[in-house]
Amino acid sequence: MENQDFDAMMRRKKDMELKRQKVKAQASKDRLIDKVEKRIKTSFIGALDSVETHLSCLWETNGSDMSPAQVEMYDIYQKIRKEILDKGNQQVREFKGDLENFDVNFKQYQLELDFKGEENE
Repeated sequence: MENQDFDAMMRRKKDMELKRQKVKAQASKDRLIDKVEKRIKTSFIGALDSVETHLSCLWETNGSDMSPAQVEMYDIYQKIRKEILDKGNQQVREFKGDLENFDVNFKQYQLELDFKGEENE
């Protein structure tokens, strides 16, 4: 009877450890996805910011209506902007799909402290 209780306890312990490892692996994968997604989006948003910073003079006005040429340039910019955002977001989706083929393990810092009892002092 005691041997069966011990075996059952060991199986539960092993099951709990496997469950903990799965939860940790999923948390590691989620963490990686969040970090990479943020970096990819920062790249294409940063590119759009650079384009707007250097080319917005082509469609900006000082309170007056835009000329037909400015309207055309602004429309072209909006089209380019949409294409860049769509392509960037597609790459994020593809990365997430690709990552499903990998197991991820976040290597975090670990610190072990030894307890100094009375006999070690």
